[in-house]
Amino acid sequence: MKYIQLVTSTVTYANKGRDVLKQNGIKSDVKKVQGATAAGCLFGIVVSENDTERAKALLSDDGIKIVAVKELKV
Repeated sequence: MKYIQLVTSTVTYANKGRDVLKQNGIKSDVKKVQGATAAGCLFGIVVSENDTERAKALLSDDGIKIVAVKELKV
């Protein structure tokens, strides 16, 4: 199974997003984004590839901005 990391700008947004997804029946987890960035630490919400589009829509509807989408190698 493939997993996608929906990157947010703060851990607060990532945690809020995880809670929104849980309320809507999508299993997710918050993980620190691997690799150094000029922006500093970033956090992302990890979801199954099958849930990606629905998760992005739910997060957007709740005002949680996704700054990047990364495919995770598992």
